[in-house]
Amino acid sequence: FKRVNADAMIRRMDYIAKAEGFGLEAEAATLISRLSDGGMRDALSTLDQCVGKGDPITAEIVAEVAGITGKDHLFELADSISEENTAKCISIINTLHNNSFDMERLCGDLINHFRNLMIVKTVKEAENVLVCTASEIENYKAQSMKFTLEAVLYSIDLLQNCLANIKRGVNRRIEMEMTIIKLSSKSASVDSASILKRLAALERMVKNGAVMGNEPSSAAADVTEEEQMTKDKQPSSQTENYGVNESENPSNQPRPKQKPEASAEPLLQWPQILSELSTINKPLWGILNGSSAYIENDFVLIKCDNPTFPTFIRTGKNPQDLKEAIFRVISKHCRLKIYKGAETKANEKKQSDPLEDFLVKAKNLGINVSEE
Repeated sequence: FKRVNADAMIRRMDYIAKAEGFGLEAEAATLISRLSDGGMRDALSTLDQCVGKGDPITAEIVAEVAGITGKDHLFELADSISEENTAKCISIINTLHNNSFDMERLCGDLINHFRNLMIVKTVKEAENVLVCTASEIENYKAQSMKFTLEAVLYSIDLLQNCLANIKRGVNRRIEMEMTIIKLSSKSASVDSASILKRLAALERMVKNGAVMGNEPSSAAADVTEEEQMTKDKQPSSQTENYGVNESENPSNQPRPKQKPEASAEPLLQWPQILSELSTINKPLWGILNGSSAYIENDFVLIKCDNPTFPTFIRTGKNPQDLKEAIFRVISKHCRLKIYKGAETKANEKKQSDPLEDFLVKAKNLGINVSEE
């Protein structure tokens, strides 16, 4: 038999809910249809189990009945992997193990988690493929921005090997810990898949102009302290976004300038940030095309050759829009700085005085102008 169309299943469940006198939310009906994978009998069986859990039937009730709740530890573990925080990864596994969480199940759940990230990164309408709630889909979309597709595929491959080893009877906890360490540490694995993952990250850095000889190592010397990107006259709600709270400085005393630390690192998520910015602020996105960025603590240092950028980033909502795009991708509130390399500084030093330029042009035209 052919699988029953999802829309037909939803209509049938709505009909049954009205006939039996219980409520069925649209999101819950949609989730049941996805879980049943075209099987009407399975859908009605899930619906029957949900009836005894509450009225109306919500997506949360369906998720509880289907056993797809409690994924917070998976999101937390994947976040720690993306941040290369090995210590936190091991701590999460230790907590789960102490709570009698089976390592084989954890490995299988993590494989499915990265599979969902893969679907989000490759399928335009991932919600039609994934079996999860709407809020979880949004969480998957946000987390997928922290991984390259190569990193996701590498993770799935490594976890599948881990699951096979666990099934062969090796120590489950040790095998899981070894795999997570390989995933969260660049230097812990030397297989071909790991090398390809690192090459993909390096290619992205080169493409976005983040690899430029020894420039990043001297970033602190190349960063010039720019004036605040918003005027002091603006309300404190706007200046707080840049780490400045007017209420904490009632005497309007000059604030000491805060310099970033002396080690800037390329902001590898800059392409994703620009992609987010294109949906928020098209003009600013156009100006930043071809740009690159570095990160130092809570500073994002932007390197952009467009001459209009320094002025444009200080006007209107442009700085707020850029910070919003940054937060969507790296989940961190940052302050903005303009990155100026040694080459830019040299060009600035070479700029002649406007009056001298005028005198030279006048003399070339045969006009006698006194320099006094």
